[in-house]
Amino acid sequence: GPDKENYRWHFLIKNRRDADNYDPVIRMTHALSSSGSSFASAIGETLDVDQWMRTFAVGSTYGPGDNWISNSQHNAFFYHRPTDAKFLFFLHDLDYNASASASLKRNSMLQKMCAIAHWNHQFYGYVYDFINTSFNRPYMDHWAEHYAQLLPEQSWPVWLGYIDNRQRNVEQQLQQALPGQI
Repeated sequence: GPDKENYRWHFLIKNRRDADNYDPVIRMTHALSSSGSSFASAIGETLDVDQWMRTFAVGSTYGPGDNWISNSQHNAFFYHRPTDAKFLFFLHDLDYNASASASLKRNSMLQKMCAIAHWNHQFYGYVYDFINTSFNRPYMDHWAEHYAQLLPEQSWPVWLGYIDNRQRNVEQQLQQALPGQI
């Protein structure tokens, strides 16, 4: 609805608080809750969809268990960019992993956005890029070795094992979603 008091607790304004302007947040939530043919148009006008797909790709590939990515309805930041009035989505609180076999599309908003073919293709393209550049055992071995010298109390082999298992599972999900293309 249009009453900003319904948004105040869940969407905390971090800058320009004195303006107490919830109009952009209300516009974003209305766009996210729209459906049918108006959904794609409302989302395209309200969100930086490319940035959201990249963020969903990284978050979904990593697989946090207590985060907006996993449909937990919390642990996400949204930034209203003043230059074009579009919202950006930033990951937050990624310290708990779900199962390495968790679905890439656990977030209901991601599912809704990926029902549109070109956004679905874009999402999978960013997932593919992420696992081939950064989220893989060979790449992360170097960084785990480096950080193990700084934080030896961390269980780096466990993290690397999760990354290895998660990457393999994500590759399987990509092959199922895009047969013959991966």
